[in-house]
This record gives sequence, C-alpha cells and structure tokens, in this order.
Amino acid sequence: MVKLYDLDRHIRIKANKYPATERKTVLKQIVDDHLRFADSLKWPRSSREDTSSELDNLRSLYWGSTGIIWALESLKLDKPFLERPYSRNSNQELSLPEVEGIGINSFFMSDVALELINAKKNSSYIPAELAMANSPADLFFGLAGSLLYYFHAYKITGLEDFAEKFREYLGVAAENNYLNNYVFEWKSKPYRLVGAAHGLVGLLGVILRAREFIPKKHFSMADRLSHDLIRSAISDVKYSNWPFEFGDVDCERIYFCHGATGVIAMLSNCVSRERGSIKILESAGSLVYEAGAVSKGVSLCHGTSGSAYALLQIHKLTGESKWLDRAIELSNVAISQYKDSSERRYSLFTGDTGLMVLLTSLENGNYGFPVLDYF
Repeated sequence: MVKLYDLDRHIRIKANKYPATERKTVLKQIVDDHLRFADSLKWPRSSREDTSSELDNLRSLYWGSTGIIWALESLKLDKPFLERPYSRNSNQELSLPEVEGIGINSFFMSDVALELINAKKNSSYIPAELAMANSPADLFFGLAGSLLYYFHAYKITGLEDFAEKFREYLGVAAENNYLNNYVFEWKSKPYRLVGAAHGLVGLLGVILRAREFIPKKHFSMADRLSHDLIRSAISDVKYSNWPFEFGDVDCERIYFCHGATGVIAMLSNCVSRERGSIKILESAGSLVYEAGAVSKGVSLCHGTSGSAYALLQIHKLTGESKWLDRAIELSNVAISQYKDSSERRYSLFTGDTGLMVLLTSLENGNYGFPVLDYF
C-alpha cells in the first residue's frame, strides 16, 4: 500500500467557521502584537526554536526580523511602517555565520532582502548586488535563492542589469548541469532532494517565473523537467504527493519545504498548462486539504498557513471556487491553532507572521505565495 503522508505530522481540529469579520479581527490582533516591537525591530525568539543552531539568524528573511519587516510593510498600513531606510548587519552578532560556504549570500537566511524592501519604499534606491551562492543550488541556502533575489530586483526597479545578473547566474546553473543532475550537499553528504526549499522544485520554480526575460531554451528545459517532476508523483486513486528524495517509494511530509505544498506553490501557476499535470496537482491539493492541520503550527514553511496557500494556488490554476472555500476552511483551522497556542511566534516562515500574511491575502484577494509570487 502506498504511503502518501505521515499521520503523526497532522492533527485533527474542529475549527470554527469564522466569518470574514472575525478573520479581520484576528488579523488586527496579530498585527498589533507584532507592532509592539516595532521601535526596536527586534522580535522575541520562540523557545521552541533551536537558538543554538549554526544557522540561527535573528535578522533573516526566513525566520528573523527581515521577514517580519517585509510582512508588516506588505500590509500597507495607514502610514509607512518605518520612514527611514532599513540598515543591514548593524549588529555583527546577528549575521549569519558561514556554514560550509553558505554565509550571508543566502537570500532567505540573511537580511539582504532589506535591499529590496528599501527599493520598494524609494524608487531611487538601487538594491545592492548579491554575490552568487551557488553551492548548494537550492532556494533557501543557494543559487535558486540568488536567482529569486535578482528576479524581484528586476521586477521592482525595471533595471536591465538585474535581469542580466539573473541570466548570468542561470548560465552557471546550466554549466553545472544542475537541472538534469540536481544534488543538494549538506555536511559533505549528497542528497537528491525533490522539494521546494532544498530540492529541484525550488530551482525550477524560480526559473519558470522569469520566462519573460530568459532565453527560451532555458525556460523550455525547466518547463519540460517540471512536467516530468509533476508526473513522477506517488499517487493512489485520489491523492498525490512527492517524496523527500528522488527514488523514495513513500512520502511523509506535506509541507512547503518538502512535499505537495511546496510543489504546488512553486510550479502550479508557472508551468505550461497540460491537462495531465493539472490533474495531478489537483489531486495533490486534495491531499493537502484531507491531511488538514499541520501539527507544527500555523507557519508557511511547515504549517497550516502554507497548506492554505497551496489551495489558493489550485484555485488560481483551476478557477474553481471550491478551492478558495477549502483554503478559507484551512485558514479557520490555523486561527484555531493560533488561539489555542500559549506562545506567540514571530517569524514569517516558521511562526504567526505567516498567518498574518495569509489573512491579509484572503482580505485583499492577492492569492500569490508570499515572497515567491510577489515581494
């Protein structure tokens, strides 16, 4: 029998059917809670986070202040969240230490995204260049994240230099044959990972988003490989998921970082439309919905807010209202999880900040996945 996910990674919660007015009230509560620390731009770290981790970075986009700043800026409050430009690495202690060559060139694990935030706030601000993080080639630590930085820099400024930088880094990916022979090396051990955070899906999804300004041959290859990857799903008669590594026969995770949520988020609205791939993505969305609340909490990376965003992507893909209804249902589940938790977690990808962004999306109708589809 095919194993499509680990039941222990999910919990059953009977959520209230919160009306839009109640969701808006909860959103305001979360925003007000985050604004309590706005003067210092230093938010408390959850006791559930491993603060001894070698990747601990309180200023990062992924789990630190940069991600929270981005979320608060994206709310478009009545007045700018902060009038002055944001400064980077003001406290060396908060910089990401180099870990096997990753260092501060990681888009997600450093504060370099402040450059893009400043450019959005001031049209004359030119984002700094980001040195290439080409090993590993993944989204969170490596080359795919560097590509995403230049994708957004080009979209925000319109400067051709950033599109050219994207093409330069894409050429490195082609020269190293990352698309056909993708390997994520961590602590000197190679992995052939599938998922959005550290696998081939993340690299493919970023390349597909740049269709308008990359060579056709690169888009065509990424598109073909994306359809091949979608069709490689492990499926039963109703549901589909993707394993941790290529070659695995079972699946465990339904997260953004690994599993169906991330595949849907990265690929569903970027690949060319093929009926077979669409049906598989829909069956993966059905699994995300069936699995329900993620036991780790409400986060985007490995939580219920990420699952709700996956269903919003299927809604965008198919135009069917049932997927929007299901996303709202999961957002209500996430609200219940948030209310039941005794601890607040301030982090875009690992905490309550992700729920704040989700509730904002449901209110304003921008259903793109945060940071990937819009910045």
